[in-house]
Amino acid sequence: LQHAVNARAEETSSDASLQRVTYSDYYGENCFKAGIFCQMCGWLGNDDFWGGGVSDSNYNLNAGYLKDQEEFQQKDLVFDEANEEEKIVEFINILDRGYRAKFPAWSKGKQLALQPPSSKSDQRFKGRTTVFAATIAHDRSGNERAVNVCKRSGLMK
Repeated sequence: LQHAVNARAEETSSDASLQRVTYSDYYGENCFKAGIFCQMCGWLGNDDFWGGGVSDSNYNLNAGYLKDQEEFQQKDLVFDEANEEEKIVEFINILDRGYRAKFPAWSKGKQLALQPPSSKSDQRFKGRTTVFAATIAHDRSGNERAVNVCKRSGLMK
């Protein structure tokens, strides 16, 4: 399952408390954020909007999607023939570089999180790190489509 939190700009309100809640230092503007997901089967969507000032950690701990995934994996057990018992198959969340969700994912049913590795600006990846980064980039490419589709949303009459 792939996740991204993306922002959608909003007109600046004259209400100072609303400006404070919706201002994002990362995007440098007042906006709303919504978690966008894209499953490998192609199903995509977005969660409720949050004020732009919410941190990645706070969003991931409180948005509820990790809890929903934890409940799903508890019900979707796979029989392990070698040990003759049912086994949990943890979700693998594929995330953008720098997105802070590894600990929240692990704390909700030991879900896994894959992110591309980081390097200093003047360094290049070598060997296995290049292949690892390319694999995640390939898998995340569908998520960019999901983000684009969700940002085109509007009210239908």
